[in-house]
Amino acid sequence: RLLQAGAVRNVLALEPAAWWRDLTPLDVVPGFFAKPIHVFAVPAPLPRTYAVGRAIIADHAREIEILADPAFDPRRAVVLEPGAPALESPSFTGESRVVLRKPDRVVVKADLGASGYVVLVDGWDAGWIATVDGSRTPVLRANVAFRAVVVPSGRHVVEFIYRPWPLRLGLGVSAATLAALVLAAGFRKWRGTPPQAVSPSG
Repeated sequence: RLLQAGAVRNVLALEPAAWWRDLTPLDVVPGFFAKPIHVFAVPAPLPRTYAVGRAIIADHAREIEILADPAFDPRRAVVLEPGAPALESPSFTGESRVVLRKPDRVVVKADLGASGYVVLVDGWDAGWIATVDGSRTPVLRANVAFRAVVVPSGRHVVEFIYRPWPLRLGLGVSAATLAALVLAAGFRKWRGTPPQAVSPSG
């Protein structure tokens, strides 16, 4: 179930384990180890992005427990941290798809029948910011390690952009420095200060 929720499609394994029973064997291939590599397919993994209409709010200690619970359906609900908005749309319908994917930018198109959550199965980090139709919206940590945003009903464009705080700080300092230089040049021109002559040496 955790592999499905993580949009994992294939698994490589060396040692036999009980969880193999839930996977589909594809092949056994030689590798760099003495034992062969077993290749499995994960049945019905979630897509890279999807939409749900319900959230379960839980602290970190219970998130994995909820995700592993057979009663939890990740296609209908998402697990969010305390403080996140808790929506409940019993008759929710919606879909989303990735239309642009880069290391620092992901664009998703969504069509929701009611307000809900668009989940992106990519790693959560505080440096990610998100917009819905150009308006900033919080990036929620979803299903322990992924990202989600609240999206109203209708068709929308959701954009995720990675802007870690050191980069934002550097851009802010650069902008402030540029503004100070422009102001200084303008003040100098306004005062009519003549340029300083430079005497040739020797």
